[in-house]
Amino acid sequence: MPTLLIKNGKATYPVIGANVQDAAAGVELTAVDGQGPACKAGLRVKDVITKVDGHQVDTMEEMIVDIRIRRPGEVVVLDYARGSARGQARVTLGGREG
Repeated sequence: MPTLLIKNGKATYPVIGANVQDAAAGVELTAVDGQGPACKAGLRVKDVITKVDGHQVDTMEEMIVDIRIRRPGEVVVLDYARGSARGQARVTLGGREG
């Protein structure tokens, strides 16, 4: 990101297009942007993310760090729980200036 900031005065960071909160067994999606990357990958409100690219996430902070070390346009695999079902979603990260 520092290179982008120096080059054009702006930095873009990766996003999944969802709000999150800590949950008992991972990170719960509390809101999902209807046009965002998480929605396009099939994720829904109340899904609980347990891993980012195979790395266990127990807190919002861990998940945010795992996402922010990447670039917009990269694909990450999010393991999630939806009730008693388990699944994986391939999410192409979006970007936001900040």
